[in-house]
Amino acid sequence: MSSRKFFKEIFPGYGFPSTREELIGYRDYQLRRLINYAISNVPYYRRVLGEAGLTHDDVRTISDLSRVPLTTKDDLREAGLEAVSKRVVTSRVLEKFTTGTTGNPLLIRRTIREQLIAGQFWRRCLRYYGHRPGDHLAVISIYPFRSAALEPVRGLRRFAKFIMHNRRTHLDCRQDPSDILETLKRIRPEILIGYAGILALLGEEACEKGTGGWSPRFILSGSETLSASRRERIQQGFGVPVYDYYSTYEGGILAWECRDTGFYHIAEDHIVAETLSNGRLSERSDREQGEIIITNLHNFCMPFVRYRLGDYITWGPCTCPCGAPFSTLRGIEGRWMDHFILPSGKRIHPMKIYTGLHEFKDIGLQVQFEQVTPDNIILRIVPSGRLTEGMLDDIRRTIIECLSEPVRVDVEIVERIDPEPTGKYKIFKSRTAEDTAVTS
Repeated sequence: MSSRKFFKEIFPGYGFPSTREELIGYRDYQLRRLINYAISNVPYYRRVLGEAGLTHDDVRTISDLSRVPLTTKDDLREAGLEAVSKRVVTSRVLEKFTTGTTGNPLLIRRTIREQLIAGQFWRRCLRYYGHRPGDHLAVISIYPFRSAALEPVRGLRRFAKFIMHNRRTHLDCRQDPSDILETLKRIRPEILIGYAGILALLGEEACEKGTGGWSPRFILSGSETLSASRRERIQQGFGVPVYDYYSTYEGGILAWECRDTGFYHIAEDHIVAETLSNGRLSERSDREQGEIIITNLHNFCMPFVRYRLGDYITWGPCTCPCGAPFSTLRGIEGRWMDHFILPSGKRIHPMKIYTGLHEFKDIGLQVQFEQVTPDNIILRIVPSGRLTEGMLDDIRRTIIECLSEPVRVDVEIVERIDPEPTGKYKIFKSRTAEDTAVTS
């Protein structure tokens, strides 16, 4: 086997599928491998699929997946080592907790090979936007990038350095934005990556103080919703393209923004995406919305088969108008940490009221909704302009109209909204929600 063929087989994310048919063929082939492996080697899935009456040959293509029961974070947490393959030595796998934005982190296990594969899909995303060998990446997040877990394995240290792009600098997003900007001006990275909220604050700092003649080639935003106002502030501050990507530790890179159309390409050679709406599998058609369900095609050590992430998406066209063979998304609503319970007892997704604020251009870079009681919501605003009492009345009225129920809305103008311990800015907080389920 040639080294090129071997590399492509070990790292399927290295290149793009050339046609839609090639993509679907690879996806279904990998899905069959995953299901067969899970039934044979993972006690949790052997039990779950067995109870559903499924055997090795019953899941052949994506159309058969609807017969497989859904899996939640709680299911895998309760399963413990039963959710891990019997064929791996747990003392030699990589372990990492999710950040626990829902309050309950999950310990995820992955082999070194699977980690390298996940890295290749991330590398493909970077190359798509113009990453070049030797580029310096600055990553603004709460956790530093680590490849140290690979170092004890003989022969992989140098390879990991090549694969995982060790030429990068990690910056703590909890630092003051002015300090982060000064560091960036000093190290002058070619690529800037970070949470949408902190990037927007940096854009505002850059508008005010300048960048000292430095600007990255492009900026990648992830982990938080990239609103139109945030994107505008980032672009105004740095004067370069800003692209959004969708990634989770369970699934790796799930989707990335198309440079030409603004849709998101789904990494269908890496994950299978489905959606639920009101507890039922929803249609996979343009503009349909639902809770995303993923199947990671390359995690065999600890499989994620029909796994509920807790995020909500809006489907786009079946294939991107740019000519890429991938299905698309129009929008990613992000992780719902809390739902809101209205006076009638109805539970709603808080994005319903958030989207109503888009018409208010001076509402600011940061907002936070906190539901104190079913009939009382506090809206905190860090304004980007002067908000008159009349404008505040319009904001209150807009929110109440979105809810269609008698709710008192108190608006507080604040200087800043502090991040959660994870480093992310929690837009929605509720003192009334008992869980994160959304029924409407």
